[in-house]
Amino acid sequence: MLLASGAAAKDGVAPLASVLAAADAIQHAIPTKDEMDGAIGRLARAGHLVRTSRGLELTPSGVRLFEQAHAAGKAIEAQQHALEVLLGAAQWHPGLHPSSARGGEPEIIAPQEWERLMARYRRP
Repeated sequence: MLLASGAAAKDGVAPLASVLAAADAIQHAIPTKDEMDGAIGRLARAGHLVRTSRGLELTPSGVRLFEQAHAAGKAIEAQQHALEVLLGAAQWHPGLHPSSARGGEPEIIAPQEWERLMARYRRP
């Protein structure tokens, strides 16, 4: 989510719709609401981003992490791996399920907002 937020940021702010699209482009899969809530909550709690009325904004530490990952190479996989290492994130494994991705984090995106995002994103 940090990589998607950094890639989607314009003028320092990444609208949620743009973060969603960037995350889909990176992973070739649309993140679930639980995945978004969990990632945003953990990154915010760690001080790497904040949720504003305009979207997601990387903090100075988030910008540094994004820049370090970006310096790892042009390949998105290299950037993603660099962020995983920098954040000390657990590696993905088949036992992880999107429904558990929120992991106790509070709801960040209201259900109505999520439905609007999905309706706009899936529109042909």
